[in-house]
Amino acid sequence: MPSPPVYTYPPHIADLFLPSESFGATVAREAVPTRFGHSVLFRASPLPPEKTAVYDGDRDFSDTVLPAGWRLNDKRRPLPEAVRFQKNVKIKLRDGVTLLADVFTPADLGKEEKVPAILVWSPYGKTFRSVLDITKIPFTAGVNLSKLSGLEKFEGPDPAEWCPRRYAIVNIDPRGIFDSEGDVGSSIPGRDETVNDSYDVIDWIAAQSWCNGKVGTTGNSQLAMSQYFIAEGQNPHLAAIAPWEGLTDNFRHVNFRGGIPEILFPAFIAAKTIASRGKFEDSIATFYSPGQDALYRSYAKTKTAKPTKIKVPIYSTAALGSTIHLLGSIMAWKYADTPHKWIRIHGGQEWHDYYQQENVEDLAGFFDHFLKGIDNGWPERTPRVRYQLQPHGGDLSRHYFTAPVFPPPGVKDWQLHLSGDGRLVPAPAASGDDTSHVLAYNAEDSSAFVSWTYTHPSTASTPLEFAGIPRVKVHAAARSHTDFDLCFTVRKLSASGTVLDHFCYPLADLQDAAAHVGQRAPPAHELLPRSSLFRYVGPTGLIRASRRKVREPTDEEREISLDGFPFHPHDEDWPVEPGQVVEIVTGLWPMTMTVAPGEGLRLDIGPVNTNYQDVPVPIQVTRPNENKGETLIYFGGKYDSHFYLPLLQRAQ
Repeated sequence: MPSPPVYTYPPHIADLFLPSESFGATVAREAVPTRFGHSVLFRASPLPPEKTAVYDGDRDFSDTVLPAGWRLNDKRRPLPEAVRFQKNVKIKLRDGVTLLADVFTPADLGKEEKVPAILVWSPYGKTFRSVLDITKIPFTAGVNLSKLSGLEKFEGPDPAEWCPRRYAIVNIDPRGIFDSEGDVGSSIPGRDETVNDSYDVIDWIAAQSWCNGKVGTTGNSQLAMSQYFIAEGQNPHLAAIAPWEGLTDNFRHVNFRGGIPEILFPAFIAAKTIASRGKFEDSIATFYSPGQDALYRSYAKTKTAKPTKIKVPIYSTAALGSTIHLLGSIMAWKYADTPHKWIRIHGGQEWHDYYQQENVEDLAGFFDHFLKGIDNGWPERTPRVRYQLQPHGGDLSRHYFTAPVFPPPGVKDWQLHLSGDGRLVPAPAASGDDTSHVLAYNAEDSSAFVSWTYTHPSTASTPLEFAGIPRVKVHAAARSHTDFDLCFTVRKLSASGTVLDHFCYPLADLQDAAAHVGQRAPPAHELLPRSSLFRYVGPTGLIRASRRKVREPTDEEREISLDGFPFHPHDEDWPVEPGQVVEIVTGLWPMTMTVAPGEGLRLDIGPVNTNYQDVPVPIQVTRPNENKGETLIYFGGKYDSHFYLPLLQRAQ
């Protein structure tokens, strides 16, 4: 039998920050054909369960009642009521593969009472087996552990909260995870495995004697992303979904945002958080495999959600600071094909937001209505869109504005031109002034950038408010290279010109949560770790010059595009010659920001996204820089380079 083919990662991403034998650049991989016409590359699992600290080897079914007052340890929440805990429940799928699940139900559930179930789907390990959990996040993500029992799956609902509300919680280990049979479909949800597997699991749940026949889903991040594919299956027992922070397009939102390879996050997830003893789908290598070629082709499409196939009620959230989930969260809500859809756009961090009691109560109202049929008025009293405008520089604003749509009514494109004196100006140069300008920076220096600023007049009577999609048009060239990358960042400036980060937590919550576990949180926001877990700089945009192609999306592509955000198909490369000036039009991720009189904005253009990284633990990693030589930015005169901001003009 011939040896399996060996594929190598491109040099700029090989062993980027995971120098271990389990995640080498050259590893044997097996090409497995799929029903979508392409092959997927599988490899040995980077993380067998036995190498994790959380695996106890227990694969046997057990049925236990945890009494009221049970506590995992003295830092955790005691159970307010007794809970029945069925561990390692076997669920057989249509192809004969058996998955293991943990099922929590109210212990006093009578034979006649039926309850709805909440299905929690992710590859991070079910109860007590999360390789990554909130205890490993600095300051426990501002969530005081006395509010959580420890029975929750990472990023998911706590049975101690939901079983007393008369719900069942089903924590699943999907295909290939820990002791569930089969091979791991991917470190990212996809159509090839999630749609059918979840359909079968929902059928199993609905058939249980304790279930009322209705199933909902909820959770952050992976738990949200999976919900789009679960809903795509359109199982009649699926009654509502609550994806709180979930990207929809793995290609455009994380792996190849703007056409630029970005594997920090997927590599971390694949090698450090997903335990499996079966074969593991290597998504990064498959993106680069022959026929896929790091373009948006058939493989990338199987990792892209289809929100128009969501037919059930949906309650989404979108966090400004999430550098991978924000755009997709809005797109899933926008394109879900249901009249029953709501979104809450906030400035908090997703885990902290998920476990805040007022948000738990809000989610319970949504589920009570759609899973239990309670006429509680939740749909009528809840605005379709809630959004916060953040001031940056201190505690986040918790005030919500409401709207029927997002961007809200009253938003207009405010055009600012790049001027020769370093300002962003609302009007182009005076008629007759055809002066063109050029600024250059060393693109091999990741910290290099050029910038333009706008200051809101101190005499203005009201702040500027922004809510929507920024976009930019620039003219640029690489002096001596055949391609180049651009990163656009909008930063908030204080009245004195200091850059103001947005902080994603109330400082008091971080200090309280840290003290509970014997840690000490910083005494001031400015001392928080420089990580996207804690800070948000402002909206960013990325584009590789050879991926600058823009066109109108087809009908099929409409749900992976967004009005106001130029659509890059990523279906081919457009070559760039050294010194060739090309026009680049692209979008930045959504912003909801206020700028007070005297404060300002700064547009930075540089070669690499040096902003805080969306990795679940703060690590200091330098993103790869493939730029060579100098990059030139042209503006003024025949080079009408400008910037659009979504200026909100609300009725006073």
